[in-house]
Amino acid sequence: MAVLAVSAVLGGDYRKSGDVAWTTSGDAQGFHVMTARESEGYAWKTTASLTEPGFDADQWIGNACVTASGDHTVVVYAPRTFTNDVRLMARGGFTAVVGLASGSVTKLPLMTSLSYYNPGCGADETAVLTQSMGEDRAAPSIAWATQGMVDVFTRTTISVPWETRATAASSLRMRAPRG
Repeated sequence: MAVLAVSAVLGGDYRKSGDVAWTTSGDAQGFHVMTARESEGYAWKTTASLTEPGFDADQWIGNACVTASGDHTVVVYAPRTFTNDVRLMARGGFTAVVGLASGSVTKLPLMTSLSYYNPGCGADETAVLTQSMGEDRAAPSIAWATQGMVDVFTRTTISVPWETRATAASSLRMRAPRG
């Protein structure tokens, strides 16, 4: 009966679909990347759980984006209490790349911002990661940010970090216009 109900909603060929939905969730055990495959009736499963040793956290929080291929998630995560400290909020988030199919986790040696716009996945297999200077370092009315790109295939930084003296509302890697 349950299979008939799923077919009625998703269509008779749903088991042949490659569609994958994803989301994140945090609790005291970690920040979780979750996936649901149409071929499995969109049943949610935890693909990866991210934590760091030595932190007694009541909840792990974070942000994530998926690369253009849909194969990788770039994640910034930290204990919830990091948002109470301007330095940790601006440049204390841990970073990782998660393989959505395999659940593989590659932790990156970068501490980045927990701001809503970080990380930023764009038109290819790279992501922009931002380390804000924070209120403890910035001059009045000037926001500083250091940004760099990471290649999710090699898990390496592929650009020299650059600084901006502007408020960043979004960080996305875009393809250059053709002309």
